[in-house]
Amino acid sequence: HRPDRGRPAVQPFHGSALRAGRPHPAAGRRRGGAGGLRPGRVRHNGGVKLFSRKGKAPDALVASTDAHVGGSARILAWAQTEDGYVVALPDRMLILRTGGPTEELGWHDILHGGFTEDGDLRWERMSTGDEGQEHLTDPQSFPETFRERVESTFLLQQVVTPFPGRHVTISARRNLMDPTERVMWTAHPARGTHMDGEILAYTEVELARLRAEYAF
Repeated sequence: HRPDRGRPAVQPFHGSALRAGRPHPAAGRRRGGAGGLRPGRVRHNGGVKLFSRKGKAPDALVASTDAHVGGSARILAWAQTEDGYVVALPDRMLILRTGGPTEELGWHDILHGGFTEDGDLRWERMSTGDEGQEHLTDPQSFPETFRERVESTFLLQQVVTPFPGRHVTISARRNLMDPTERVMWTAHPARGTHMDGEILAYTEVELARLRAEYAF
């Protein structure tokens, strides 16, 4: 759900947002705790394996991507999955599945996600709360690009504290798929913080202050 653009309404997140690849310390830990998502690297045989640079994209992948966007697409990274590919474009991620329709997901709509030690790419949609997952059989540079593209949508993240020990993160994000779209302001409570009436009112005031101060 989107906030009302006519007033500084609060749009709660469905979970923890990314900030430099990890949530702000005050925002609590991602679901899954210490075994959660670790973008940018994967442990392998007790060590750390860095992702390789992307190779030449298969012709079928390029053709499907071009057909989906209606022209020559700029492919930043790609990775093979168990039944197709995931493709990173500057403004969105495409999921190409053999014999199925192409799914697209704007980077601005990814609430949080990353690459797991088991080789899974996971994400959660901010607009719906739906979770997605693809197993990458050959990650290449895709996990790094995934993280970088999601982070690029954040213009601002600031933690406010209505009461001691109770925190809310306010964020401003841009839609890379539509540069004319207004910046989307959202807020989410830290783990253990309930958005009751007092905290909601405080957050509304802080959100209005930040919107006026930064004027995105």
